[in-house]
Amino acid sequence: MPDLYENTDLQRFRQAIDEHIRPQTFPTAIRMVVEGEDLPPKVRRPAQDLGFQTAICQGFSIARRYGWNIAIGVEDLSCPLAKTVFGLAPRLPYYEDFAGEFGRA
Repeated sequence: MPDLYENTDLQRFRQAIDEHIRPQTFPTAIRMVVEGEDLPPKVRRPAQDLGFQTAICQGFSIARRYGWNIAIGVEDLSCPLAKTVFGLAPRLPYYEDFAGEFGRA
């Protein structure tokens, strides 16, 4: 697999961000994995590798703060709403009724 930072344009972009913005955390990207697809090496799973379930926002924070690759599946999530939003659990009428309240005057 090629190193993304070998590309000269990406190197200049990263240097400009580091010089002008100096972010306190690593940039984060999200990729949805197809069911049955192998995870890349060195990917951490919260429940399996870290010993706890997490909310999706906490998973993002772990990835940003430590620069780790994190894979979060249904068994890793503690947040039922995140499971629904990411299609890992069925939509419950309770969530739809609650969301519908925001559209009513």
